[in-house]
Amino acid sequence: MPTFAGQDTFLAAGGRIMHTVDFHDVNDVRGKNVVVVGFGKSSCDVANATAGISASTTVIARTIIWKIPKKFKNVLNYKMLLLTRMGEALFPYIELKGFEKWFHSGGNKVRESMLGSVQSVVTGQFSLDDPRVNLNPHNSLETITRSTVSLASDGFFDKVKSGQLTVKRECEITGMAAGELTLSTGETIAADYVICGTGFHQRVPFLDDSILDRVTDDRGNFALYRQLLPVEVPNLAFNGYNSSFFSQLNCEIGALWLAAYLLGDLTLPSEQEQIDHITKRLAWMEKRTEGKHARGTNIIPFSIHNVDELLDDLRVSVGGFTRFNEWLLPINPKNYAKLTTAVLKRNKDKIAA
Repeated sequence: MPTFAGQDTFLAAGGRIMHTVDFHDVNDVRGKNVVVVGFGKSSCDVANATAGISASTTVIARTIIWKIPKKFKNVLNYKMLLLTRMGEALFPYIELKGFEKWFHSGGNKVRESMLGSVQSVVTGQFSLDDPRVNLNPHNSLETITRSTVSLASDGFFDKVKSGQLTVKRECEITGMAAGELTLSTGETIAADYVICGTGFHQRVPFLDDSILDRVTDDRGNFALYRQLLPVEVPNLAFNGYNSSFFSQLNCEIGALWLAAYLLGDLTLPSEQEQIDHITKRLAWMEKRTEGKHARGTNIIPFSIHNVDELLDDLRVSVGGFTRFNEWLLPINPKNYAKLTTAVLKRNKDKIAA
């Protein structure tokens, strides 16, 4: 959680500073002036919940990002955009193959038109250009690939439009005093509660420094082959370091990959090739997300690509018909259940031994 100049004075006067995870009861802020720091999902959820109960609720947003509605035009579920192969194909992956390669070259105008249409719908649906809202990020919707895909909190923009909720964009807190905050714009606002939705640090305190140095690169990113395997540390693997739109599926396929690896059922590249692959991938992630990739563990929006890569290594597939359907329909994890049986059957003698 961040520290603020003058926070001791603010706290001594009865002010409260906390993280969003520690805020549990909206009645605690009834009649109080609430300031929420951040514009991510948890920040907006807290601000949305307190607006109308607090005396005032103000969001301090250093950066304005695109918010995705749960239903476009209140009809089309967001899953049809974000949880399909077509949805992922709208954004450039590190390696483009097949239809995706055409989509980002000869078919790029089609791709840009599709993204532009979605962006127009979001802008209109949330009244982002309305002066009372003024929350258009003024960049392309394509920037949601910077690991900042964020679903809109129900009614959030309506409350901003009605004046129940205020968003101070592109600024931050520069000072605190008794009952008030000073912003980088020079403005002073009343505050009793400051609730921070500023994220978390990814730490592994159970590993000593000698091992951690071999698990991470010189920038602190987790250097894992396929988001699972540290090349230079034997007998150690990570599962769940591939946070995605459907993390459970990615983790289950990751567990299957690790099981096959432990059984000697995978043929992996040489250690140097794995290191080169990791280095290239982390550099791509760093550039694509402007450093916001949770130290190399956030693969959004390329959830399906990660699954495909693991399945290729495992030499199994859900089949062409299922893959074709997934271009237009959201991924159904049930279609992947049979793959565990296939891998276990192939290794039944090793398992029995």
